[in-house]
Amino acid sequence: MATHYDATISPEWPSVPLLQPGPMPEPRLRLDPAFADLLPPLDEDEREALEASLREYGMLEPVRHWFGTIIDGHTRYVMAQDLGIDVKQQAMMFRDMAEARRFVILQHIGRRNLNPYTRAALALTLQADVKETMRQDRANHVEGDRLDKRLADVANTGHDTIHKVRTVEEEGLEHVRRAARDNELSIRAAYQMTRALRDASPPVVDVVKRFELLDPGVVSTLALAEPEALEEIAMTGFVQPGEEEDAVSITAPANEVERAIQRNQQEKRRQAYIASHGERVATHVEATVEQITSTRVTLTVELPQAVVERLCLAGGAVLDIALPPELGA
Repeated sequence: MATHYDATISPEWPSVPLLQPGPMPEPRLRLDPAFADLLPPLDEDEREALEASLREYGMLEPVRHWFGTIIDGHTRYVMAQDLGIDVKQQAMMFRDMAEARRFVILQHIGRRNLNPYTRAALALTLQADVKETMRQDRANHVEGDRLDKRLADVANTGHDTIHKVRTVEEEGLEHVRRAARDNELSIRAAYQMTRALRDASPPVVDVVKRFELLDPGVVSTLALAEPEALEEIAMTGFVQPGEEEDAVSITAPANEVERAIQRNQQEKRRQAYIASHGERVATHVEATVEQITSTRVTLTVELPQAVVERLCLAGGAVLDIALPPELGA
């Protein structure tokens, strides 16, 4: 048997109309890292200018939101809250988050003082949308530019810049990408660094990551180091060419690091000769090798066998060697 319910509203139940006249109440705004971190933060000069404008004129440009989630104007919102200034709001409608992100990027990529790397990186986030547009153009038999050319037009930069930034964004180490975004490293240097690390050994990559190295020349220089030297560098951050006071920081210019690595290798070979021939012979060998290799000419000389062996290791001058009879054996 069906139960009957009385649909009459009790007099005690408050009467709330479904629709109220006038504007809809503004939603409570909230910050979302997906949008707040989409663009790089304002620099100090930009923040000071914004604060001065808010103090003098109030909020001229509204904070744009999507169902209460701020998509544009995060700094204005936080600063206005701190200053006790009324926040103007503007509701936006989008199909999905991707469309909202696209709106924010296109709004700011040409308005803010962003460096070329950041503009290119932002344009690359629109790559899927541009590809879809190109697909539709092909379906409609519309002649179109290549992908990188279209992205370059969005970023107001060259297509070669798009290629290099894509390589760094997809393959580069985090500290390299960060340095390029912060203008501490040029696009060219960031690209060279990323390319150099493609073929680098894991110990070299580990040193670069551990000490956040940014000089592309250091990568090829570290490749010259022997495994034992790389282990020492990874632990200390220094190349130890000889005495402790001669240590060279791995963050020094690449040519200084290279010289230190070479001296380190020479010192290890010298120690090996001391162990096998004695210190007097080893010292004489090193002095002779230094004298010959520094001349960079072809010589005809009589040399002890130990010097010959060391010259082969050192990759020194081209020699026509005649050994003394007593050392020939």
